[in-house]
Amino acid sequence: MIDRSQHMCVCGKNSDLNSKPWFSELPTPPTKNEDDPTRVVKFLTLLAQLVASVADTTLVRYVQSCLQYFALHQDLGFDASRISQVQAYDVMIQLYRSPEDEEEVPTSCFPLNTLKALRWMVKVATISFPDLYTGLFHSVAHQRNEADRRESVPLPLDFVAYLEFCLLSNTFPDLQLNIGALLVMIWGSLRFSDAMHVKWGSLLYEQEVGRGISFRTKTSVRGAPFGVVGVGLLGPWFQLWLALLKNEWCRIGKVAGPVEPDALLFHASDDELFVPMTYGEGLATLRHLLLRWNKLSGAQVQMEADLAGATFPLASDPGDVVAPEKATTLPLHSSGESGSRHSG
Repeated sequence: MIDRSQHMCVCGKNSDLNSKPWFSELPTPPTKNEDDPTRVVKFLTLLAQLVASVADTTLVRYVQSCLQYFALHQDLGFDASRISQVQAYDVMIQLYRSPEDEEEVPTSCFPLNTLKALRWMVKVATISFPDLYTGLFHSVAHQRNEADRRESVPLPLDFVAYLEFCLLSNTFPDLQLNIGALLVMIWGSLRFSDAMHVKWGSLLYEQEVGRGISFRTKTSVRGAPFGVVGVGLLGPWFQLWLALLKNEWCRIGKVAGPVEPDALLFHASDDELFVPMTYGEGLATLRHLLLRWNKLSGAQVQMEADLAGATFPLASDPGDVVAPEKATTLPLHSSGESGSRHSG
């Protein structure tokens, strides 16, 4: 098993604030041998404004919310210099749906708390940002405290067939493994966090059925098995994906030794052998494929994946796929338990 703390180190770019586009408008900390007094004064003035603007405990909460927000903003690939109100709102909603531990969403990720933090940042730091008081954000500020409704609209079944086609035909060579992982999540009813806790050695293919074990799930710290029909809408996609995954495992082993990767969605390159995707990166991959499918407009893709943002966490009951009244759609998320754990 690969130590996840090492993943954090590899992904350390997210801890470097100066590398973030959104941070570029703020004055950077002066260097030890700083010879520009104007910049030093500007930076110290900003720090004083930040500290004096709210109580210290509130300051900690606001900073935490802002860091989480803009880290996801970067993962989703939005242009910070041209962010629209819709995109800004989209990031806020996805932040609420993104935590891997879905049993309890951190209060810093609640939309209203994130909105308060963003308003504070824009006011104190005087940076350019979409209007946070009207339009989409007005409804957030005046929403009632209702029960969690983290549900998504259905993904078209035709799109699922498109994913199978892309995998079987090698349409996107660099995305082959992640497309297969998405199909496993869809047909196996896996949440995003479930898919990110699967040891590759647990994956098997026998008698046209793919099987595996998520070693930690929302409902059990001991994990749970899952299964998929390996021959989908267009062909035996699981067998092909598993062969590609084993080849990738061999490539990693030649460099890193006897290790066992434990996440289905990941980055791989010569410099970074195995880096699990963040929730935002996984969502961006889904949106990219929806756009390449070319049957939805950009706005529709954002709407699909806006609610599908909770989509990665959970796919639907595979039984819905063959139900005649639902034959044209395949929900990728619902508020119930995952299909692999249905008792009926």
